[in-house]
Amino acid sequence: MYRWNNRAWITANEALCLEKYAKLSAVDIVELGTFRAGSTEIMAKARPNVPVWTVDLFLDEYLEYPIPGERVSNPAELRNKYLEDCKNVNIIIADTHALGYVWAKPIGLLFIDGNHSEVEMDWKAWNKHIISKGYVIFHDAVGSNREYLSINTFNSICHPCRKVEKVAELVEKIKQSNEFFLIEEVDTMAVFQKFRD
Repeated sequence: MYRWNNRAWITANEALCLEKYAKLSAVDIVELGTFRAGSTEIMAKARPNVPVWTVDLFLDEYLEYPIPGERVSNPAELRNKYLEDCKNVNIIIADTHALGYVWAKPIGLLFIDGNHSEVEMDWKAWNKHIISKGYVIFHDAVGSNREYLSINTFNSICHPCRKVEKVAELVEKIKQSNEFFLIEEVDTMAVFQKFRD
């Protein structure tokens, strides 16, 4: 069911979801958590005239996930191997929430799929940059697939990035807000639109 390709740990439906909302983004797209840039490539190709920023620390320990596929050791290798034809992609090596507090560009689509144990910090740092009627997509947030991943796959990996329950808790809080409205759930993704600045 998972591995839409060997670089994006998402379903085919989730890949289509990313493509759909990237196409709707009038301004910059930001992705928190790059991994092998499979989702980066989907969004960049869907909206080639809009800058796509992908942010990750690219720590060596993240390369040790027991997930099939090639390992990528640095952003230059990632660009040369997978993103050569995505001229609108900008790779940033940074702590995601620290960068969010100093970010100065408006965001049309924010895709949050970084360190799940720090998802609330990412949200606090980045949500103010989303434009009115802009979108945010949380991965590993909802649905029975998320439960499957939590129980059978991610919990077998002792790593703080795999705290999917933190994402689900945050999504439930956001559902109660007056600023962002849940518009769609696609497999493990929750898609919100911003209606108030």
